[in-house]
Amino acid sequence: MFGEEAVFRSSRPRPSSQPRAARRTRHGLAHELAGYTSAAELNDLEVIVEAGQADDRGEVATLLRQQAHRRLFRTR
Repeated sequence: MFGEEAVFRSSRPRPSSQPRAARRTRHGLAHELAGYTSAAELNDLEVIVEAGQADDRGEVATLLRQQAHRRLFRTR
């Protein structure tokens, strides 16, 4: 039984398929965006993101939505 468990554990996929550097960059960006907390700051940030380049908008917009979702359920 121990041998089977060890095989199962080693065959698990990694939690993320992103390379380590990309995950670190994304985590840093999420940390930086988390610093914007007031409604005015968040509104300004949304306007900036919407006006930004299409390449950058997707990831930032996704992070902002995730953080807004967490804030919504943290206050309830």
